[in-house]
Amino acid sequence: MVATTAGDLIRLDAIAKHLGTATRWGDEGFEQEAITECLTRIRPVVVGARAQSGEHVIAALATHYAVHFEEVHDSRDIDALEEKYLKKQRELGFGRLRDELEDPSVDALLIQRIEARSTDPDKWVAVLNLQRAPSANAVVKHWPRPAMLLTAALNGRKNAPQKDRELRVVPQARNTLARAAGLFVIPNMRIPRTSPAYAAFVENGRADDFENLATWTTSSGKSLAHVRAFVSAMKLADIIYVMVSL
Repeated sequence: MVATTAGDLIRLDAIAKHLGTATRWGDEGFEQEAITECLTRIRPVVVGARAQSGEHVIAALATHYAVHFEEVHDSRDIDALEEKYLKKQRELGFGRLRDELEDPSVDALLIQRIEARSTDPDKWVAVLNLQRAPSANAVVKHWPRPAMLLTAALNGRKNAPQKDRELRVVPQARNTLARAAGLFVIPNMRIPRTSPAYAAFVENGRADDFENLATWTTSSGKSLAHVRAFVSAMKLADIIYVMVSL
């Protein structure tokens, strides 16, 4: 078990106190004692639920400890969680959700809802980081110029998925400089066939060049501002990964 930050040390010490272990983090035997204590505590729950599979075990423990699971596949899921918990329920623990999930080492987050009632089934929220490109997100975050990362694939309109199937975007991440510069894309907007990103899609490889983002449009006719940006794209399987920078 490796603790690399002061935050890690604080959390590990809190775990030891909560479990009532005789040892503390760094002591010989701490990991095994913590595991044994955890198994001792959950055994009655698992046995009582007569769990027959891993899924049943997770469901029984989630119900017992009031844990609700949320999945994040892209930035739209983060937007939805911020709207649900941060804005509507005023759960400040979700204030740094986006920044936390941009860390490629973060597979999941467990957030305690401060505003939860004793009877709520989601006093704890486990957020699973299932984004396709967390490492690339981290690169964008520290890029020295305004930049954003997108993924793109063949999709139809939001309300009619089989209609007007084009190469459409899903925003993944943008850095602070991009926000200040007003650099953004509209979810599900179309990538024009003149774009390097479209070339990467057709050629099953990589492409990059400068282009005017005003050529990127939505099905309703909206477009981005007239901005000259450098676009670099690469195709992996059926997904195009696109880096846009000013």
